[in-house]
Amino acid sequence: MLNLVQWGQLQALEVRPAKARRLCVMLHGYGANAADLFSLHQMISLGKNTHWIFPDGILDLGQAWSRAWFPIDVEALERALQQGTHRDFSSISSREFEAASDVVFESLKASLDQYEEVILAGFSQGAMLATDLALRTPGVSRLIAFSSNLIDEKRTRRISSERENKFSFFQSHGIYDPLLSLSGAKKLFEILTEDHHHGSWHEFSGGHEIPQTIIQSLNEWIKA
Repeated sequence: MLNLVQWGQLQALEVRPAKARRLCVMLHGYGANAADLFSLHQMISLGKNTHWIFPDGILDLGQAWSRAWFPIDVEALERALQQGTHRDFSSISSREFEAASDVVFESLKASLDQYEEVILAGFSQGAMLATDLALRTPGVSRLIAFSSNLIDEKRTRRISSERENKFSFFQSHGIYDPLLSLSGAKKLFEILTEDHHHGSWHEFSGGHEIPQTIIQSLNEWIKA
C-alpha cells in the first residue's frame, strides 16, 4: 500500500533517497490523484538521487480517490466533445487556478534550498499548474508538461516575461487529443520560447495520454 506524507499544506506520495540532490514534483490531472502518475518515477531517467513528490490535488471531487487542482466547467467540456471541438482556456482568468498555484508554491518554496536542482512536471490540468509555478519560481530549472494548454494568456505572458532566469522545458501533445487542443498547446509553447525559455516540442499520433514513445523522447532530452 502507498502511504501519503505531508508536504507543506498538501498530502503526497514520495520516493525519497538517502541523499537527494534533485527534487521532481509531479502534478496529476483532473479526476486523478497522487497515485496516478506514481509509476513514472521508475520510467523517467532522473537518477537515483532524485526526491520524487506526487501531491494530491486540493479539490475532492466526491468520487473514490478522484481529485483536482481547480474546478472546470464539465458541461462546457462535454458540449465541446459532442461538437468535436475544444474549449479555449486562453481567455480564462480563474481565482481557483491562482489559489491552487499559491498552495503548491508555498509547499515548493520551503523545499527550494534543499536541492541542487528542482524540476516541475505535470499532466493535463497538472501541467497547466506546473507551468504557472515554473514561471513564478526562479529556483525551478526544468519543466515537463504532458498534454498541457494555454490558460489565462494575459497572466502567462506577464509572469513569463518577468522571469529573468530562463528554464528548459519539455512539452508533449497528442494530435488527436479530444480534451485539450493541439493549437492551445502550441500557443503555450510559442509564448514560452518567445520569452527565451528553452523548449523542446514533441507531438505524437495519439490522444490525451503519455505514450511510451514520449517517455523515451523525454529521457533523451534529459540525457542531452
